[in-house]
Amino acid sequence: MNQADPLGMPITTARNRERIDALLGQSRVLNLSKPWDRDSFYQHWGEQADTAEAILRGLYTSLTNHLKSDSASAALHPFELSLMLRGSLTEPHALVTELDAECKSYLILFAPGLFTCIADRFFRLLSCADHFPDVGDIRTCQTEWIDAPLANIPSDPARMQLAMLLTIMAVLLMFYHEMAHVLRGHSAFYASLGVQTLQEFEPLATGPITLQSGTKPLANSAGQAGAQDEDVIRRALEVDADIHAGLFLATVMQ
Repeated sequence: MNQADPLGMPITTARNRERIDALLGQSRVLNLSKPWDRDSFYQHWGEQADTAEAILRGLYTSLTNHLKSDSASAALHPFELSLMLRGSLTEPHALVTELDAECKSYLILFAPGLFTCIADRFFRLLSCADHFPDVGDIRTCQTEWIDAPLANIPSDPARMQLAMLLTIMAVLLMFYHEMAHVLRGHSAFYASLGVQTLQEFEPLATGPITLQSGTKPLANSAGQAGAQDEDVIRRALEVDADIHAGLFLATVMQ
């Protein structure tokens, strides 16, 4: 019997996997997002499919090892964090959604396009002699570029290694950003307003943000009660998530 493809399976820190599987089965975002499909992935990427899949699997394995480590589980406790690959092949989408408030269980979704688009940018960057000229042999760099994703790969080993390192760091930063939404209480805050999912790059249509009771509006900067622009709140939380993502990454690098 063929084993399930790891790219289609969730990674989770939860000890009760059966409960997590049941929660995932009820998750609306999974019903709306396309699951990992190798055939459609290969159809989309064409000649670069093998390279794209190797990068995708390598980055996903890195996140798996990272999330399943003992130190990660200890740092995340009492939160349960699950991660799945799902959605667009072409766009770098990410989101976090609440699975179970009582158990502090949350799900992060990354689209395959998040990994491949980021890798493509760094590959193009290191294929150009103008960037990081002191790394490797810039005489091997390209002077013309192919207008196709992941079609421009540094031929110098040192430059290729740097491109992959920057890609891994960027993906980790994305992961830590979503994780910060959970650990900093952003996801719980929005769930209390009836917004179960924080989707990156898309505005929230919540209307004026009020306290959970729904009876007292948040005060504005002048201390007066009134409707707040939800975009201002969202921007503040995104900046907070960015700050802590940077702190998480710096801690790991140390």
